[in-house]
Order: sequence, then structure tokens, then C-alpha cells
Amino acid sequence: MQELANDISGIGGALSGLLLVFLGGVVAAYESYSTTEQDTVRSRFQKRGWFAFAAFAMALTATFLSFAYNYWPCDQIVHVAAIMLVLSFAAVFIAALIEVLGIK
Repeated sequence: MQELANDISGIGGALSGLLLVFLGGVVAAYESYSTTEQDTVRSRFQKRGWFAFAAFAMALTATFLSFAYNYWPCDQIVHVAAIMLVLSFAAVFIAALIEVLGIK
């Protein structure tokens, strides 16, 4: 179980970094619009931003829980961390799919 916790912490940390880059891209794309155009596209970019933030929070939670296993060795912590990591990966997949489908 310790090996799984270590793997989750590494993968979760890497995924968190990837999601921060994606979130930065969303913010940069939103800010590329003029102030008057930002009102028109705000809801679309807020949805993307909140979706990316939720995935980031899940990946970061998985990482934190896997680190917590080192100090409180309870197998359920690793199980919850694994579930959070899988949910984060699913959210990343859906976010990427939405982005691709949004290209017109």
C-alpha cells in the first residue's frame, strides 16, 4: 500500500501542475479579449476555469491524502486518494474534450 501511496503522490503532483498550466491558459485566453468583449465570453471562461479548478483540487487532495498515509497508515486514506485521482483524470479528459469540441 505504501508503494501505491507514493505513486499517487507523484502522479497527483504532476497532474496538479498540468492543471495549473491549463488554468493559466484559460485566464490568459480570457484576458486576451478587450474589456467590452470579456462580458460576452465571461460565462464560457468561468465554466472552464471552475472545471479546471475542481480537477486541480481533486488532484491536490489526492496528493495530500497520499502524503498523510505516511503519518497515519490507514488503507482507506489511500483508497480515497486513488478515487480522487481517478476523478481528477476524468475531469481532465472531459475538460480536454470540451475544449476540442468548442473549436469552431
